[in-house]
Amino acid sequence: MARQIADGTDDPKNRERLMKIACTCDRVPEHPPETLLEALQAFFFIHVVRYIEYSTLGIGIRFDKLFGPFYENDLENGSITEAEALTLLQLLWVKVHELGLIYSPTLTAAYGGVASLQAITLGGVDKFGLDVTNKMTYLVLETAKIMRTPEPTIVMRYHDGTPDELLLAATDCIKSGIGYPSFFNDRAILPMLEGWDVPMDDARDYAVTGCVYLEIPGKNMARRAYGAMILPLALWYAMNQGLHPLTGEQAGAGTPDPLSFKSADDLMNAYLEQCNFFFKRHCRIENICQTLYEKYLPRPYYSALLDGCIEQGKDCRKWIYPSQVSDFCVILGPSNVADSITAVKKVVFDDKTVTMQELLDALKANWKGCEKIRQLMINAPKYGNDDEYADTIAAEVHHRTAEVLAKSKNRFGYSLRGDGSGISVTYGAGAMVPATPDGRNSGDALSDATLSPGFGMDQNGPTAILKSASKISTEKTYNHLLNQKFHPSSLEGEMKNVFASYLRSWGDLDISQIQFNIVDRETLLDAQSNPEKHADLLVRVAGYSAYFVDLSKGLQDSIINRSELRFE
Repeated sequence: MARQIADGTDDPKNRERLMKIACTCDRVPEHPPETLLEALQAFFFIHVVRYIEYSTLGIGIRFDKLFGPFYENDLENGSITEAEALTLLQLLWVKVHELGLIYSPTLTAAYGGVASLQAITLGGVDKFGLDVTNKMTYLVLETAKIMRTPEPTIVMRYHDGTPDELLLAATDCIKSGIGYPSFFNDRAILPMLEGWDVPMDDARDYAVTGCVYLEIPGKNMARRAYGAMILPLALWYAMNQGLHPLTGEQAGAGTPDPLSFKSADDLMNAYLEQCNFFFKRHCRIENICQTLYEKYLPRPYYSALLDGCIEQGKDCRKWIYPSQVSDFCVILGPSNVADSITAVKKVVFDDKTVTMQELLDALKANWKGCEKIRQLMINAPKYGNDDEYADTIAAEVHHRTAEVLAKSKNRFGYSLRGDGSGISVTYGAGAMVPATPDGRNSGDALSDATLSPGFGMDQNGPTAILKSASKISTEKTYNHLLNQKFHPSSLEGEMKNVFASYLRSWGDLDISQIQFNIVDRETLLDAQSNPEKHADLLVRVAGYSAYFVDLSKGLQDSIINRSELRFE
């Protein structure tokens, strides 16, 4: 088509431009690209066809590692300038936004304001453990600041050798308010992948798609979600002997009457028994689904792009990457569970200021007429404050829940793994969860990520949150997500270096992930009241960015209610 249009134009410059398009499309992706333009065009052709085939989320590409050599070679031979390369990336950003998905009302609550969670990965190490930062790394960050679009969201892989210059450039990008890059910690994730039997050469090449979905580019471990598990519901069933809240029928495991509990350990064990019951049921349903997908929704095009499928003569759905990296179950609300069990331990068993019966009655009444009890539960120690009392229980909830999950097997016999990709389901799922012992009301949003404290429960500043999160082992659990909201002043002027040092501290504490909203509460409230004035206001929801005015009021409220952090 470009050649046909070129034949009909009298403008020499336009004809040259169109013929360049035609020549590029003649070459790639049939032949290996030789220039940055050809490499980007080849990528987008492949990405679009893959997207058409199964319209899923994410990209899973190490952008600077892949395209950096093309860019630097073009610069060296004089075939491109930095300004021309910047224009190419801006055009690619526009093309990415031509892809989108239509969601049902239910899924809209889970994917509020999102297009299709396309993410690109920057930084990290090569197969020898050496830093891969190059000129393309910085060009992508500059493109992001200029374009200010929800997608592609950017993931920055961090390791001990990440240059200070890159951390400062990433801080500038975050300060712009677009909500990315998010940061993934090689110090935590590489040992986790190695523990899942991923060869280190492959592990070092991991990329991130969607929120926090881990992939090894070219390997048959593309994100396979086994749905999601709402952990506070498992706790609710543990406090109701597995009986359905509406019908009174036995819907969960038949755990003991909570009035017989002698300690918080009994509640923890009942919760884990409910988790085991629902994980196994959930896994059976998903195994049936995956078998049907294999039969009726093969992926021949995508399979051709992965190592091993052609060699084995098998579609990618018929076999799995040979390691313990398996299917992933999204985990929702662990902080609510941890804070609930902590509150029960403190108020009911340690201080004995409330009986179990009084607590059960208050929960059933959604705290109506029981505000004194609710305040006691709220004021109990909470995860996120570097409080050993609360953090020890939080770590136990995470570690033992992951152990229970691993007992469930996929159709290839591998253990299920957890995943922190809660997107905005934490808001949508909250509508289905009755009141919880942490003081949360029925229907309120759940904690906004696997490592995030409950709303307003973190009182000791951002570093205390990191200290609490560091007590939860990534190797014993899975890839997490941690949201933080900072006042813009925390990244301005001299504070820019402080923020970069804060990122180093996060890395040193071996926490797997972190991401930031850089916007003040007053701006969010004004945008909620006057959306026409803030049409381009981006916020970080959970693993992705979205225009604030596109979100439902409830989801907006959940972002507004996140603690606004500052460095004191």
